Amino acid sequence: MKEMKNILIVDDERNFVRSLSEGLTMLEKDFSVMTANDVNTAINELDSKRIDILITDLNMPETDGFDLLLHVLRHYPDLPVIVITAYYNDDVIRRLHSLGFYYHMEKPLDFNCLLGMTVYLLENRQDRNKMSGNIGKDHPDTAVI
Repeated sequence: MKEMKNILIVDDERNFVRSLSEGLTMLEKDFSVMTANDVNTAINELDSKRIDILITDLNMPETDGFDLLLHVLRHYPDLPVIVITAYYNDDVIRRLHSLGFYYHMEKPLDFNCLLGMTVYLLENRQDRNKMSGNIGKDHPDTAVI
């Protein structure tokens, strides 16, 4: 029997988080999905549970997703992260890459791409800092895994 993989999804859009969580657990029985609707709750989850992969939005009220990414860099540098955002542009991509976060997707999401990227990162977790790739609509640097 496979070990359950703990996924933390962080986004302030509650319906989006619920549908993403339900979709992931329905298609992959080895996924246990936790959710947070803000950065502070996400940090509490990260600090109190074993998380195998983080899927996070960037634009959230109060504290943005970049603060969460900085926390991950300081405390969980090997944690695979997929960034999802509706504000997908070259400046955001450059900032993500400068921090070492190479896996990102534009909203609205292609769920099959997200699922594939999640499985890939979980299977190749030991190489998180050596990998690079991204998925974005009509972006010249797009690479599908």
